[in-house]
Amino acid sequence: MGGANGRFGALTLQIIGSHTVFRPNGCAEPVRSEAKVTKAIDLQEKTRTGRRACGSGGYLFVRRVEDKVNEKFRWKGMKANMDVQVRSFFLKDDGRVPNNPDLPVIFYQNAYDGDPGPGPDSIRGSFSGHGWTNSWEGDVFDYHHYHTNTHEVLGVVRGTAEILLGGDAGERLELKPGDVVLLPAGTAHKKLESSDDFQVVGAYPDGMEPDLKERDPAEKAAAKNTISNVPVPEQDPVFGDDEQSPMFHKWIK
Repeated sequence: MGGANGRFGALTLQIIGSHTVFRPNGCAEPVRSEAKVTKAIDLQEKTRTGRRACGSGGYLFVRRVEDKVNEKFRWKGMKANMDVQVRSFFLKDDGRVPNNPDLPVIFYQNAYDGDPGPGPDSIRGSFSGHGWTNSWEGDVFDYHHYHTNTHEVLGVVRGTAEILLGGDAGERLELKPGDVVLLPAGTAHKKLESSDDFQVVGAYPDGMEPDLKERDPAEKAAAKNTISNVPVPEQDPVFGDDEQSPMFHKWIK
């Protein structure tokens, strides 16, 4: 079928939240928005998403409102038959960890669940193919820590866990195989509990070597300056350079 050609071939979007998709002029049936869209901004003018070829002479336009905490998306990569639930949220400075004031955390649920698309074993190779390298496999530290000089992506290979993001009063996420969490520079994270076999793949844009910071108010001011200078990566770790990807929608400086 027609659509925007991305990492997984023809791409259609069923977007839940404050986004909607229009497919005029010979394209597939329009995707219904699950919520009222207000203050719509045409991404052709406001972001790098722009206009994408769709069907016979038509175009796919994406319109959205300003970013909101806890927006949800569903992306369907038709070639891989991948169904990904994407959630994003901001985390505030809690006084002891800076988090990131400009970029939200992005949580890709079922990104590599193997049902029937790419499975968890393909995570490391997929990250690498999208420019997220210097990867490792292992556990997540059980204390609050963050990186000031780079963003980080974590993909769950096996097992389950609950992690805490943003400090003691932050956001809890329950992880399972195939889930991916994209952490902007400065985002505090720790593991609360997990199954014995829990394992993730971690990677960094352009193979950056991450620093390691713990909760220390004395270091926070200097850390915030470093965090603000970390650029947006060239590719989404899951969807690559497809401009319709969640990272390109949400990470706009």
